[in-house]
Amino acid sequence: MGFNKRFISENLTVKHLEENTLSKLYDRVDAFIFLDKISSFVRELYLQGLSNSEIINKIEETKTK
Repeated sequence: MGFNKRFISENLTVKHLEENTLSKLYDRVDAFIFLDKISSFVRELYLQGLSNSEIINKIEETKTK
């Protein structure tokens, strides 16, 4: 039996945000390995129930600060 892990980068996260498929990115995974802060930040926002557009707005806010 295998261990299903997923490496998540900013590029992969943005791609799934744009395609509105974050749920598929986070589905059926035993462990996440976040390669940057943005990716883990998006996961936290996703777990809080924010929509894709709200997540994108939060990312933009943090980049302008």
